[in-house]
Amino acid sequence: MDLSEKLSRRSKRFEEFIYGVTPVDDLSGMDKLRHWWIERHKIGNKEKALFYQLFSVLINAGVTTLQSLRILKDRAVNERFYRILSTVYYAVERGESLSKSMGEFSDVFTKTELGIIETGEAVGAMDRSLKRLAEQAERQAKVRQDLEAALVYPAIIGIVLVIAAIIMITFVIPELRTLYNENGLEINGLTSLFINSSEFFSTYWIVLAAFVGIAWTIFKIYVGSHDGRLKFDAFILGLPYFGDVVRNFNIAEFTSTLGVLIESGIPIQTALKITSRAITNSLYQFKILELVGRVQSGSKISEVLREVPWLFPDNVTQMIEIGEKSASLGDLSLKISKQYEEELRYKLKNINTIIGPVVIIIVAVFVVLFALAILLPIFNLTQSVGA
Repeated sequence: MDLSEKLSRRSKRFEEFIYGVTPVDDLSGMDKLRHWWIERHKIGNKEKALFYQLFSVLINAGVTTLQSLRILKDRAVNERFYRILSTVYYAVERGESLSKSMGEFSDVFTKTELGIIETGEAVGAMDRSLKRLAEQAERQAKVRQDLEAALVYPAIIGIVLVIAAIIMITFVIPELRTLYNENGLEINGLTSLFINSSEFFSTYWIVLAAFVGIAWTIFKIYVGSHDGRLKFDAFILGLPYFGDVVRNFNIAEFTSTLGVLIESGIPIQTALKITSRAITNSLYQFKILELVGRVQSGSKISEVLREVPWLFPDNVTQMIEIGEKSASLGDLSLKISKQYEEELRYKLKNINTIIGPVVIIIVAVFVVLFALAILLPIFNLTQSVGA
């Protein structure tokens, strides 16, 4: 069996689907449900990194863009990614450019990626452009993976504590209250606090749930506003340790994106505009957008960034200044990115060493207080009987 037959068989795992061509309204109930489920699938940085890496290898080996797309779509594991690549292949086959075809899926391919591909098409350096994209996607995937790993432990502890609190309030404390009342045990202040809290939560849980829901909605609306988002992001950056994590993440994202764009041959002003859309923190985004206008007026990037040392530390602005003077801004930006990604990974790995002792102390205090609340009435009864 030759390669073409293997790919042909492999592609039959998924039904052929072209966005804008394959009808969706005519699907039956179960097929519509399946379509809805497939559309919920996410395409991660790891999958994109592998896609760009293989794409680069194929182009470098002399395989045409169209043939490369056919090979890549048939080896896709994610069914939604298979649909997207099938649609891109369909569009390129009909004469559309690769960047424009991929641009129809802005939720998957970022402005940065599309800009680099468009430049690669224009200058005939697609293999180099795709290789840079693969390296960037791989770095981003590693950072995201470290971030998720750092949050797993606190998330598990938080869920366990919430479940334990619900069990205590719903089952344990009401039983203890009944036991104390039946035996005429004297209830002290600490025990009374636990019992009254249990009664309050059991009686008014709907009101509390509604209050939490309303508070969360108000918070989302506030953070969704321009001023609210700026203040919230400033608050996060001001947090001890976690603020440094966010700062390192944004600096790494800024310098990585800017460096890849410049190294791909995109003009600095255009690269800055694209970079501003790639940054999620509103404070950094606002400063980079301001930077675009200032650079157009003749200012140096390092001069503008030096005005906000709490966003861009001195070592960053100094290296950018050297890059501007030596005409190696793209290369130095990538080096800055690598440095801050390493620092970020180090800080993320240390998060659990910081959170762990704090969580243990909180749990220990809660357990001691609860044990005292249970045992003190029994201890008082024992003393009175002994007397």
